[in-house]
Amino acid sequence: MEKYGNAGYGRKMDIGIQTSSYETHNTGQFSLDVILYQKFIQHSGRVQDVQKADFIFVPFFFQPILHFQSQQHCKSTNSIVFGNKKPLRITRKVLNTVILPEFLHSLLALLRHMKATKQTVLMSLSRTPGNNYKESFFSSEFRESLHNFLFVGIENWENKYSNVLMVPYPAIFHLRGKDPPTISFANRTTFVYFGSPRTKMHSARKAPTSKTLRQAIVDELLLEKRASKEILLQGTFSKMNAYTAMERSVFCIHPPGDSPTRRAFYDSILLGCIPVIFSGRAYTPFGWTSSGLAIHLDATPRPLGIVSALLKVPVVDIQSIQSNMLRAMQSLQYSFLQDEESDAFGFLLRAIQQRNCPSCS
Repeated sequence: MEKYGNAGYGRKMDIGIQTSSYETHNTGQFSLDVILYQKFIQHSGRVQDVQKADFIFVPFFFQPILHFQSQQHCKSTNSIVFGNKKPLRITRKVLNTVILPEFLHSLLALLRHMKATKQTVLMSLSRTPGNNYKESFFSSEFRESLHNFLFVGIENWENKYSNVLMVPYPAIFHLRGKDPPTISFANRTTFVYFGSPRTKMHSARKAPTSKTLRQAIVDELLLEKRASKEILLQGTFSKMNAYTAMERSVFCIHPPGDSPTRRAFYDSILLGCIPVIFSGRAYTPFGWTSSGLAIHLDATPRPLGIVSALLKVPVVDIQSIQSNMLRAMQSLQYSFLQDEESDAFGFLLRAIQQRNCPSCS
């Protein structure tokens, strides 16, 4: 559980990056629940009287529960019993279809008992909204009951849910102070970087035709690598060489995860490497239009034409995206400072205030 320890930031580690602006921790990409919980309980604006609260934060710890039950030493305690029913092994499906609905019924009863039916109820979703919660938070059974709920989700790229506020994945980089990070865009010796442990980094002998996007990317970049030393591919890598590679690269390739981006999308921005994503349209990652922070490529053609497309990007456009990344970095990471207004948590609080009182800003 070390990724969820230390208030959700995980243990401190040294990965050899050059910038001294960040403190680097082994932060789990799904540790949002824990980080927000610790931020809220220590916040100076916290009140004990529910009637005086502008909103109520309810932690659930969805992903830490899954992580905990999967550990070998926890195998004997990875089941749950409701009433007289048979014990159920805790799995993602059981969490979604049994535990979360039961939790919501109990939570709604508690809120009624506390006479807290008018305040906004804030809950964080460790994973992207949609299929992960379709039997609970976004089911027809609870739609009416959860009208005053606001969910904090890692990405809401389709904008399917009006009650989801989008926030970044927790990156491993956290600012020590109030000043923005100092990132250099000079001396970036690698033009394109792609690291993917899920694909075979074999030698491509012919033009890539793979239907799998990740493998198509690898096959194409392997062919391009023969003619250029400015292309870096990693199939097996440590955090140290992956992040130092990002820090010295101009472009970082990011095939989709649960959405058009993944956690490394935020890592690369924080290190000044322009993300290259495969999305048919721009979307808004946490207050920024993705077209201002990334390069969009089409995922359908084979070959993809990655390097030739990136070589055609005007220098002025590259500099514009780098400038945007510098301005966005603070709001795309969770700093160690309590009550910090410029990091992702401060941005979240302002977004909640705007939702609760549009005329107050």
